[in-house]
Amino acid sequence: MGKLCRVLQIILGLTFLCALEIPFRNTILLGHNDFSTFYAGAKLAHTPALYNHEIVRQTVRSGWPDSPEQEVYLRAPFYAVLLSPLRAFPYRTALLIFTCLTMGSFLWFVIRFSRECRDLAILAAFSIPMFLNINGGADVPLLLPFLGAFVLLSRRGRDFAAGFILAFCAIKFHLFVFVPILLLFRKKWRMLLGASAGTAVLTLVGGISLIGPWLNVMFSPLITGMPVWKLCPAPNIHGLVTVLGLSPKIEFLLAGLVILFFVWLCLRVNNFELLLAVSLICGLLVSFHNFAYDDLLLMPVLVLVSPIRILRNLAGLALTPVVYLATFAGGFYSAILPLMLLAFLGAVWFVHKGRYIETGPVGQDIASSQGRAGFLNIGSATA
Repeated sequence: MGKLCRVLQIILGLTFLCALEIPFRNTILLGHNDFSTFYAGAKLAHTPALYNHEIVRQTVRSGWPDSPEQEVYLRAPFYAVLLSPLRAFPYRTALLIFTCLTMGSFLWFVIRFSRECRDLAILAAFSIPMFLNINGGADVPLLLPFLGAFVLLSRRGRDFAAGFILAFCAIKFHLFVFVPILLLFRKKWRMLLGASAGTAVLTLVGGISLIGPWLNVMFSPLITGMPVWKLCPAPNIHGLVTVLGLSPKIEFLLAGLVILFFVWLCLRVNNFELLLAVSLICGLLVSFHNFAYDDLLLMPVLVLVSPIRILRNLAGLALTPVVYLATFAGGFYSAILPLMLLAFLGAVWFVHKGRYIETGPVGQDIASSQGRAGFLNIGSATA
């Protein structure tokens, strides 16, 4: 009976998401979304035109003639090379392949980790961030297999391979800026070596000559007369400060406190998977360019903290549709999600001060264990 209820819940969730997609069906089918710039990147891979705004715009309009956007390719050069096989197909066919790839990545993660996190499948069925990724032609789901492989390899002690795979998360590097800090403070030298090797390989694949133009595009204050970062409420510290009408000094203060808290936690806690989850939360909070579809990364967070009841509940609650529907309502409601992420960090501090968590052995592959019940001291890392 319990399994039947879960199946019915999943079907209800999928029906809910399909109903949400109906008003946007033309956007999805025609590819009037972010995929247009990815397709342009695939066509212009390994050419100096990859970061030429005018040529990118012309390439986008070959598949989306009435595009109103001032397009620019923002991803790293290696990503364009990885997507380059799509240029062999017409625009809409390439969009279909890309969508299948993102959905397949999402489903693999959910199926693989549902065995150790029972709520994952239901929350995935109701996932508004996944809905936004499909609707917007975004690529955040592609990060899930890399993160999942990183976790699985690290559990098996294959640190170099784990670090090498982690390098592929540079697709959206700004969301992972705390992970190198974690590896450094936890002295994961083989992971750092693997990540460095992976980054070097990806740099060579993308073309060293394109690194300069990419950095110029990423960090220039203007792109074709438009700000690089969209100044609208977002589920991060910047969005929180904007919604509450606070001073930019408060934003810098909060970001600084998040950074200091993470460094302090790295020095005090041994649980690597907990620290990895916190690094993802901190990345979502501090990153200036973070929107609701990026919060799909809360799914790996849910898996990583699933043995810890209070953190599991907070991460699960942050993935429920009501939180995102409140965010879309605008105004103060859009402050709910960043406040929840800050509350998550507060709960981590509470768990640490409690000196114990509900968990199994750190690094154990829980899927093959008899459960994750037990106690583990996560006090001082030097204890």
